[in-house]
Amino acid sequence: MTAQTVISRIEKLPSKERRKVFAWVDRKLAAREDELDRKAADAVKARIAAGEPTNSWGQVKKEIGLG
Repeated sequence: MTAQTVISRIEKLPSKERRKVFAWVDRKLAAREDELDRKAADAVKARIAAGEPTNSWGQVKKEIGLG
């Protein structure tokens, strides 16, 4: 099944059912983002525990153009 097929089927649903689908997708995406955040935090904690040097928040902001 292609993405276009799925989109077409969703478009044919009544609006109440479409909202349910979108709410489900939002929950799944949020859960995935939370899991990725946890993994990233665990990786940083491991680096700190291993004694690797860290960057200050000010340095990070500067490197990504926020400060």
